[in-house]
Amino acid sequence: MRHGVTQSNIDGRHIGQREEDLTDEGRRQAQSLAEMLKDEPLNAIYSSSQVRAVATALEIVKYHPTIEILRDPRLRELELGIFDGLMPEEAKRMYSDAYSKREQDKFGFRIPGGESYADLIVRVRPFVDEMLRLYENGAVGVVGHQGLNRALLSCLLGEAIPESRVPFLVIPHDAYIKVTRTQTQAEALVISKGVQQGLEEML
Repeated sequence: MRHGVTQSNIDGRHIGQREEDLTDEGRRQAQSLAEMLKDEPLNAIYSSSQVRAVATALEIVKYHPTIEILRDPRLRELELGIFDGLMPEEAKRMYSDAYSKREQDKFGFRIPGGESYADLIVRVRPFVDEMLRLYENGAVGVVGHQGLNRALLSCLLGEAIPESRVPFLVIPHDAYIKVTRTQTQAEALVISKGVQQGLEEML
């Protein structure tokens, strides 16, 4: 799951590891997600340690009162370094060289003071491996962020998502992505109220 919407999300402002709470609409989205997930047999709920993700997770555990939210700093959003807090046009004007290089290689370019998507995948892969080991036959809910969830999906789905597409996956605020894995294959579905869509909807 991605956290509910924040004001920076609405404005289109870069928001990486800065703290920002949900808007009223974001809280409604979190409540809607919680209702959609109430019948999922979750064994654990992990959350980014950032405020907006924890606020979303708190809504979800209302329907799973025996589960404690496990806050994991590995699930924090992509570190945006010098771009964090800026509107895209501000970042382009103030840091034109870095902005241009990232436009050319959004997966591999490391933002000064921040991370690349390649870095982010290295950060979250141990978490994914740990979850697959601990909950081999169970279900785990993860509340993260758009960039973070892109990296998680890359780790879980492998070659189904080319590296070049990872930074452009569409991660909604008002739906959850259900990944089902077997020994031979993995499948992802985007689930919103009464609607299921395949991975191609995110690509």
